[in-house]
Amino acid sequence: MSQTTHPAAGTGTPPADAGWQPRQVAAVAIVAVCGVIVALTQTLLVPVLPEIQQSLGSSTSGTQWLLTVTLLVAAVAVPVFGRLGDLYGKRLMLMVAAAALLVGSLVCAFSDSLGWLIVGRAVSGASAAAIPLGISLIGSVLPARRAGTGIALVSATLGIGGALGLPLAALVAEHADYHALFWICVAGGVIALVGIRLAVVEPPRVATGRLDLGGTALLAAALVALLLPLAQATTWGWGDPRTLGLLAAAVVLLVVFVLVERRTASPLVDLVTNARPALLLTNVASICVGFALFASLIGTAA
Repeated sequence: MSQTTHPAAGTGTPPADAGWQPRQVAAVAIVAVCGVIVALTQTLLVPVLPEIQQSLGSSTSGTQWLLTVTLLVAAVAVPVFGRLGDLYGKRLMLMVAAAALLVGSLVCAFSDSLGWLIVGRAVSGASAAAIPLGISLIGSVLPARRAGTGIALVSATLGIGGALGLPLAALVAEHADYHALFWICVAGGVIALVGIRLAVVEPPRVATGRLDLGGTALLAAALVALLLPLAQATTWGWGDPRTLGLLAAAVVLLVVFVLVERRTASPLVDLVTNARPALLLTNVASICVGFALFASLIGTAA
């Protein structure tokens, strides 16, 4: 007598022809909401930078660090959290990213000095890893025929959250102190953290190895050397030795990073896999979008 094979209970992976399951809908919804909140956090301060500068008596270049430090930390956090997600669990690292948003926003909400605001925004910057982590997580927990829809929805949150940030901040600035914006982020962090805990399951982990600390340090140094002069060029000048020196250092560090990663047994970034045509085009598009967001934020703030 033949037997019909059913998926194991609790795995969260239904047959390929099954419809949307309630837990899948909840998982996609909370990951999408998390993406909107994180993307909104990146642009929320742009309209109120002049108010913050006036309130704190800080310089324009100093105040712009509230944006710059967030973007610098985000650039480093995305690949590091991605690798940690492969090793220790995507859901776990998604919760860590949401916790970073919550903690960083709390620091800012209680701060009245530029230094502590910058610290809080640096911690919040790590939450940017939630978007690629969410995309990877959805691709793992949904069946193949549903994964494309879920990934497209989560990917769209980057634009949705970024678009909502500017008008929301302007509205709040008209009726409340700028600290209210940080309390909005605190509430968003709580919603994301609780939602992930309740609605998202951890997919099986298949990656082995350890975190490549040397590669992490090289990539972090390269990204900071690349992005910092781009953010400070309007203050330093494009011909300033600091700008030119950091850009040259970024090129050297990226070359060294590629050479080191190709010889590492457990690389931070699998360059061979990412060099495949389909992934390469996706990564190039992601880099372009990331630089566009970086440029628009810095340009708007300036």
